Amino acid sequence: MRLFPFALFMLYAVPALAQPPVTVTTQNAAVDALTPADIDFYHSASPKWLFTIDLRTQQASVEVTMTIRLDLSLGNGDVIPEAVYLTTYPFAVAPARTFTNLDLANSPLVNEYRIKNDIKEKYAEDLRSSQVLPAGTYTVHVEVFPTGQNTSQTSAFAFVLTNPTAIELVAPLDGDQMVNRFPLFQWRFDGTRSRINVYERLPGQGSLEESASGVPHLRFEATTNSYQYPSAGVRALEPGTSYVWYVEGLARTAGNTSASLRSELRSFTVAGEGATTMQTYLDELERALGPKYTHLFDQIRAERLNPTGTLRINGVAISSVDLLRLIGQFRNDPVAVLNVTIE
Repeated sequence: MRLFPFALFMLYAVPALAQPPVTVTTQNAAVDALTPADIDFYHSASPKWLFTIDLRTQQASVEVTMTIRLDLSLGNGDVIPEAVYLTTYPFAVAPARTFTNLDLANSPLVNEYRIKNDIKEKYAEDLRSSQVLPAGTYTVHVEVFPTGQNTSQTSAFAFVLTNPTAIELVAPLDGDQMVNRFPLFQWRFDGTRSRINVYERLPGQGSLEESASGVPHLRFEATTNSYQYPSAGVRALEPGTSYVWYVEGLARTAGNTSASLRSELRSFTVAGEGATTMQTYLDELERALGPKYTHLFDQIRAERLNPTGTLRINGVAISSVDLLRLIGQFRNDPVAVLNVTIE
């Protein structure tokens, strides 16, 4: 009798991973500033949309309770856990249930609600002056407890408040008569989004405000505090023509709305054909040297420094042509710059 080898296969029952009774997902607004009323979810008289909580189950119906907790980590180092705390009575998810912060205002579903007085008392002076909450990270934790289960499902999201408050123009300087056709606009803003507006100053317009009330020559939304006027794709700046410009700092607030902070108005004139401007030197040199020397160029513009007639590098007098040639060398073949001295 011939024996044939055989393989013995054993089948194992692999248990399927149990699906949670309910899943939790969240979506929140992108905001830079909030008021005390925005986070007083239960008492807010005119709430604006801040977040949505979506609950879903694969079962016919699941009974759950929900807890919402707001923790604060402020820019000054203060930490306030459970600054706002809310729990609900049991309710059914069958097979889905959606809540927004709007649904929580005076809701009969709310079982327990409290907001710490630290927010209103400790920062009372700040709130009186600005009506916005202190800058920092405001983290919302959502936890859902199915009835009869010893586990919960959670989700979290955060509002990072910057509360932008000031905007200041840096360059071109106000009244500069020798700006090149492709200037580098610069400003200071403590927010994340801003919008630059440039207007042509037409004959007969007596004020900067009148010039800035018409149709913009250019409008651009930026996520940095500078804008290089492009050489194509927009209306060109014309030699000998004057322009008015300002910047709006954009702050996102609750309800998917935006508030803007407007800078002062400034004017400048584009230099005539063939003229090499001080702004040209600064713009080209700053781009060549890179961000390491940004503070130095900010100082030059802020103090309105201008050449006395003699340009020097390492103590040696050079012409404007030499300077532009050196700048070109920096840009085409970067070299180590050990130091820069203003004379």
